[in-house]
Amino acid sequence: MSEILEDFQQEEAIKEPEAANYSFAVIGEVYEDGVSLIFPGSEEPSEKHYKANLYCKFKAGQRVYIAKDSGTYIALFPVGKPGSEDIVADTATKAETATSAENADALSNRRTIQLTGAVTGSGQFDGSQNLSINTSMGSSGTVDRAETADRWTTSRTLTLRGDASGSVSFNGSSNFTLNITVNEFTERHTGSRLGFFNHTTSSKNYVSELNTTPTVDSLRTHLNKLIKALNGYGLV
Repeated sequence: MSEILEDFQQEEAIKEPEAANYSFAVIGEVYEDGVSLIFPGSEEPSEKHYKANLYCKFKAGQRVYIAKDSGTYIALFPVGKPGSEDIVADTATKAETATSAENADALSNRRTIQLTGAVTGSGQFDGSQNLSINTSMGSSGTVDRAETADRWTTSRTLTLRGDASGSVSFNGSSNFTLNITVNEFTERHTGSRLGFFNHTTSSKNYVSELNTTPTVDSLRTHLNKLIKALNGYGLV
C-alpha cells in the first residue's frame, strides 16, 4: 500500500501546474526526449520533459512560447529580440550569420568547386558572394588546343575519280602536292587520234579550204567531206 502511495505522489509531483494555462515559460534543460520548463512563479525546472518544435533549436535559459494541448504543454518557439543570442537558428549552417531560421548569409566551411576533364579549374565558395573560375585546357588528350591545332589526330586522304584520278594522304601539318592522271581522255585525244561521246577514236580528218572561185560541184564535194569527217567523230 505504501509503494502505491509513493508512486501516486511521484506522479503528482511531476504534473504540470493545473491552476493556470501559461503561454510563456523558460527552458530548464534540453534532453533527448524533450525539454524541462520553468513556469511563471517557479524557480525550479519541471521534472517532466515536454515535447518541443523540431524546427527550432532550444537551449537552457531561453524564454519560449508554449501551448497547452491534450492536457500537456508543448514548447513552440523561442521569443526575444531579433538577432539576439536568445534566438538560435537551427537550419542555418552558420547560425551567427543567419538572417532567419531558414537562411544563412554564408557557409561555416568554404567548399571547393573543381573542374576536371578537357577543361580544368577550381575556386572556393561559401555562398557569401558570386564565384568566377579561371579555366585552362586539360590533359585528357581529346583536345590539344581550344581553337586551333597543328595537325589532325588522324590523317585524311583526298581522292580524285572520273576522267582524272589521283590521291594523297595529309594531316594538315604541311602543304601537299597531288599527282593527277587523266583517264580515257588521253586515249581519245592522243597524237593523230580524236574521240567524242562514245570514246571511239578516229584519225584526224582535214578539210581543204575552198579556192577563191569555188564552183557548185567543188562546194558540194567539200561539204560532203566535212559531213563525213563530223560523222566519223560522232558529231552528226
